Amino acid sequence: QAPRGRLLADYGVFAANQLGDYAAAENALGDAAAALPAVAQIRINLAKVLIVQGRLAEGRQILDGLDPRQLDRSEEAQWRTLRAASEAAVTPRR
Repeated sequence: QAPRGRLLADYGVFAANQLGDYAAAENALGDAAAALPAVAQIRINLAKVLIVQGRLAEGRQILDGLDPRQLDRSEEAQWRTLRAASEAAVTPRR
């Protein structure tokens, strides 16, 4: 499950950042999050994809499921940026 989940996570980021295919990114990251629920970065990336698409409530719901005190510095910074963007209804830069 872990290798498949990591591959899906990597493809999801690639689909979003390089292809601009947010539907594929959402599907891949959703499957990756199901396969690797303990990996916060996958859920942060999924939340970003949803927020970039204007699906603020869905992205915020994913972020609300994470405890920023249990994230590493990079993840916490991303969490705070995305949380602020979702509350301000401003989409983060791709």
